[in-house]
Amino acid sequence: MRATYGGLSVAVGALLWALAAHPSSRRAGLLGVLLLLLGMAGGRAVGLICDGPANAVMIAYLLLELSGAALAAWLLRRPD
Repeated sequence: MRATYGGLSVAVGALLWALAAHPSSRRAGLLGVLLLLLGMAGGRAVGLICDGPANAVMIAYLLLELSGAALAAWLLRRPD
């Protein structure tokens, strides 16, 4: 559990930070953010479908994930 929810999260954050630090790799970082957030939102949606109604916190997380994905997609469409 610590490896998945602690170590992996720190490593992904460090990778995205490194990608954002260099203009030549920012698009790759944005694509990573887009895919990660869509994956999280998709997994959360499957959970909501399988497990039934969610509380307000889960709905808020889903909306934040979708909003972040939309922002990343918008930034990817902008010219460099």
